Amino acid sequence: MIILDENLPPKAARMLDAFDRKYGVRSIVDFADRGISDLDVFKLLGEMPEKPVFITQDGRILKRPAERAALKDIDITIVFLAPNWMNFSWPEKAWKLVKAWPSVAAEVTNCRKPTVFELQGGSSLKLSRLCLTSEL
Repeated sequence: MIILDENLPPKAARMLDAFDRKYGVRSIVDFADRGISDLDVFKLLGEMPEKPVFITQDGRILKRPAERAALKDIDITIVFLAPNWMNFSWPEKAWKLVKAWPSVAAEVTNCRKPTVFELQGGSSLKLSRLCLTSEL
């Protein structure tokens, strides 16, 4: 399963799930109330029977020691959308997500070990491996 953070609209999860039903894309708001803290999100993700992939626009997670440690503890694959994604309108973000989706979904769901990625929002939509989650 792939879960999108609440900083991406729930319609993004529905759109990606309709585009490619293979991965079971959901929004975190399908599992928790809006406004849930990142630490509580990580706790929820860590308690899921099958570890999901988590996609977020909140790159600040890696700069906050408590959140970084919590992410390391649950040991899941996470994709951070690069900061320039925040500048896109919803229609632009939607087509970029759909365009990048086949390669992103295949790469992140086939990791041997939980990994931290970043997806650039430029014309290349490059997905970069940052590190293993255990190395945070």
